[in-house]
Order: sequence, then structure tokens, then C-alpha cells
Amino acid sequence: MEKLSKLIQTLTKTELLLLKAYYKNLEKQIETVRRLELLNVLLKGKVTTDSEVCQLLYETDNCQAYQKLKTRFTRDLYKFLSLSDTVSEDTKMDVNEAKKECYKLLLVGHTLTSRLAFELAIRVFKEALVIAKRYELTYEAIGCLQMIGILDINNANSRLRQYVHFSTQQKEKIILLQQELLASDYYNEVTLPNVDQKNKEYLYAEKATKNVALIQELSKQTKSPTIYHWEYRIGVNAALMNQDFEKALCYAEQLNKLLNTNQAVSTKNSLGLSFVLLAICYLELDNHARAQQFAQKALKMPYAFYNASIVLFASYIAQNDVLNAKAILQKVQSKIANSNDQKQKAKWKYYEAIMLFADKKFASALKILSQNSDLAKDKTGWLMGFKLMEVLCHIELDNLEVAALKLRSFKLFFERNPSANLQRYKTVQIILKDLLHTKLDYQLITKKHEILLKLLTTAKGEYYRDPLAFELITIEGWLINKV
Repeated sequence: MEKLSKLIQTLTKTELLLLKAYYKNLEKQIETVRRLELLNVLLKGKVTTDSEVCQLLYETDNCQAYQKLKTRFTRDLYKFLSLSDTVSEDTKMDVNEAKKECYKLLLVGHTLTSRLAFELAIRVFKEALVIAKRYELTYEAIGCLQMIGILDINNANSRLRQYVHFSTQQKEKIILLQQELLASDYYNEVTLPNVDQKNKEYLYAEKATKNVALIQELSKQTKSPTIYHWEYRIGVNAALMNQDFEKALCYAEQLNKLLNTNQAVSTKNSLGLSFVLLAICYLELDNHARAQQFAQKALKMPYAFYNASIVLFASYIAQNDVLNAKAILQKVQSKIANSNDQKQKAKWKYYEAIMLFADKKFASALKILSQNSDLAKDKTGWLMGFKLMEVLCHIELDNLEVAALKLRSFKLFFERNPSANLQRYKTVQIILKDLLHTKLDYQLITKKHEILLKLLTTAKGEYYRDPLAFELITIEGWLINKV
């Protein structure tokens, strides 16, 4: 029932009106009436389970007729989604809309073929081929060329010449498709292992650099916008992993320019991603104004909301702008309130603790940390931040003995789970240990460890800090504020 409700939510108002009109104009059979009743029940949203809907329609909480009704109703929704026309004549299509139009024409072409209207079918397939070529829809172009080649055999006047022409094009497209798949593989080999694994990127930095070179070679061979798109995306990732942020920014700008100038790769989702990547690069370069500018743009794009929100939140916290950080936090938490993504909820609970700490509400921050059990199980990096924040909260609350115990736990954790920037956390542990020994003499510690604090602030090499990971409250920043 949940999946069916989500499917209904994707329909526009116009599509819903057409669907209702479709049911009303059908013969008044009991099955048609039931489908309209099911639609109305789903639109009201008062019942949430299959048994409740079944009881409402059939006066029993379980029957085969309801299961059949649901299946047929789902197929009706698929029909309307496949036939809906969301692109007006004066609207420039993005690549996803172009794919949809191409598939519609392919469907019509196959229908005409099954009815032996071969000349009409060829016209339709050629029309689809024009769209496929314009938007570099390689897979779809192969399907069009295959059908044109097969159907044109029936034309005695141009049989061999036409077949050779379209067969050659088809083979060229198959080679291009292989190259595009290879480029996406090179990208995924590097990025997929790093999903939700903060501070593990160093394991793949060398691989990323090699794969950039491989994709660049494919780009030179094909001049394909799709492959250029993969090249720029993996280029950003590789440069970020190697801490070359100027180079990462250069790749991100090239990606954004490509998406704004080439319709073959431009979608709202990919454009949103390019804004997020630009925002991340500027954040790494400590240009918060530009980072926030691009993150705000990404916030309006589909599927970029959460990543853009993280960039904005991190930037606001870095600037001690608690008010704006709180606004972003509330916006995200209201959006994920009904979500089943427990990891996303846990992450933003952790960010709430960060925000409360920045707002000097240390007891409240500690309370959230103690309740956030999902994050406490995460050993890919977030648990390190979890333990570090506990130490800082106990120091602020003057629980020095507890802070010392938590600091020992922090040390054991990073020794057992080494990362590329292990030296950073060794340094943090040394500074905090000395701070506790001096009974919180902040002036003395900042003078004694001036060189170490500079290394932490520079955040290069072994002292690198990911501005989007767990350490949004930095030890060096915290100590400077104390002094």
C-alpha cells in the first residue's frame, strides 16, 4: 500500500483528472467502479494498510479480488505515467525528458510493426533516431537503427544500400555504448566504495588518479559529452582525495559548463550535483560566501537537497552562524521526519548536537549524543566524531574525570581504526590530554602547543580534516575561542 500511495503522489493534478475521467467514461462495470473507489481512498490518505483498504471496499480484511484490483490499478497508473506529456512545444527538453519521448516513439513504432504498417513504422523509428542522436542516447539509438535495418529489407529499391548504411551506424553506436559503460565503470569503481565511509577515501586515491587518465583517453577517442561528463565527475573526486582543491574546482567548473551548454547530458539532477561539487570545492578553499551561494542553488534541485544542506550547515557552523545552522537543521529534520532512512536521521541528530554545542547548550548536546545509538555503531568514521564530541561536552560541563575516560576511549578507537589523517587525531588527543592535566588552563596550552595548533589549522596531508564529515567543531577553533 505504501508503494501504491507513493506512485499516486507522482501524478500531476492534470493526470489525476484524466485518470478519473478515464474511469468515468468506461463501461460501468463493478471492476471499473472499484478502481475509481480505490483511487479516491488513496487520495484521501486516511487509510494506510492493505487490510484497511480491503475492509473499506470489500467488507473483509483479506480477499483475492482486492489483490487483483490493486494489480490492475497499478497497471493503469503505469499507462498514464508512460503516456503523460510533461514537455510543452516551447520547452527545451533535458536528457531524461528526451529519453521519455524517444521511448514513446519506439513504442509506437513497435505497435505499427506488429500491425504490418512497415513504412509508417520506419518513419517513426527515424523520428526517434533524430532525438536519440541529438541527446546522445546511445542505447536507444541502437534500438532504432536495429528496427530500421530490419524493416528496410522489405523495401526492394534500397534494400542492400540502406541495410549497410544503418547496420554500420548501429555497429558504431554499439562501440560507443561500450565506451560509455567503461567510463561509468571507471567512475563507480572509485566512488561506490566510499559511500558513507568518511576518512576512507585515501584507500582509493591512487585508483582514482589512474581511472581519471583512463577516462581522459576515452574522451580523446570519442569526443563524447557523456564520457566528458564522467571524466569531470571522477576528476573532482580524485582531486579532492588528493587534497588538490584548486584542481577539483577546475573540474567542477568544467562539469557545470558542460551541463549548461550540452543538452545531451543536462538534467536537473546532474546540474544540482555540479552545484554541490562547486560548493564543496569552495568550502575546502575556505570561501564560505561562494560555497553558500552554490549550495543555495543546489538546494532547489531534485536529489541535491541533503548534500546541499550539509554544505550549508557545515559552512554556517564554521562561521559560528548558529541561527542559520539551526534553520537548515530544522528544514532537513522536518523533511526526514517520516523517512525510513535511519542513518540519515542519526547523522542529522549528530548535527543537532553540533549545533547545540556551538550554541553553548552543552548538556543538551551530550543528551542527544547519548541517545544516538545508530551513530554509535558506525565505525566508518562518524563514531570518531561521536567520541570526540563527548570529550568536549564533558570538558565544558567540568566533568574532567569523565572527560579523561572518554579521551582514553577516543585514543583506543583511532589506534584500532587508522586513517590517512591519523596524525591529526593523535595531535588532538595530546592537546586535550595536556589540557586536562592543567585543569583547563587554555592560555598555557595554546602557547605550549602553538606549532601543533598551526598544523591542525592548516589541515594538510596527515592533518587533513574533511569539512563535511564529523569534525565540524575543530579543536583549534574551539581553543582559540576559549582564549
